[in-house]
Amino acid sequence: MTDKNTEHSRLLDVHRHSNYPEVNEFVDAFWKAHLAPYFKEKPTGRKPKARPKAQFKVLFLDLYVAWLEDPELCISIARGDKNFDADSRYNKLHISKIIKRVSDALLEQGFIDQKIGTEGNNRVTRIWPLNPLIAYFRTAAFSEFHIDVHEDKECIVLKDKVIERDADAKCTSSKDMAPIGPFSKRHFSAGCFSSLTC
Repeated sequence: MTDKNTEHSRLLDVHRHSNYPEVNEFVDAFWKAHLAPYFKEKPTGRKPKARPKAQFKVLFLDLYVAWLEDPELCISIARGDKNFDADSRYNKLHISKIIKRVSDALLEQGFIDQKIGTEGNNRVTRIWPLNPLIAYFRTAAFSEFHIDVHEDKECIVLKDKVIERDADAKCTSSKDMAPIGPFSKRHFSAGCFSSLTC
């Protein structure tokens, strides 16, 4: 039983992304050392939309950003099969059940801990980094500003404020809103959500 405050959490940001060489080298080194043996690719057969390494990168970078923002923060991640069905949010964003195997591999090696949710009661699983992973995070030679959201995530400007939404979300907005490119959401106030209906 953990004394971790798992109520202090946010949803996994499935758009977490970076193309900076320093970030990719950081992710690749960890993948090769600790995760690659769990996900040996078959030479034949249908390939998933997003391969295990890509899904690992999303989870790994979001754990890193969450830890930078608040070392006590947990990440909420759905594990129920229905969350990966066709037309589900995860499925549309090319996140598959593989991400559960990624999380399990990190857990097995002592890099994260978790509190399993009871999704029938709308309680999803919470995960957070442990000291071995935090020690690796501390070796990063880049800042959180080298990590952004994927270009497929649409942002909307309302006057001098910025709101973000998933590219697949169906939202209605005022005529003052206009799409813009990717941005780092930490730089803007969340107070502007009142004018957006999803």
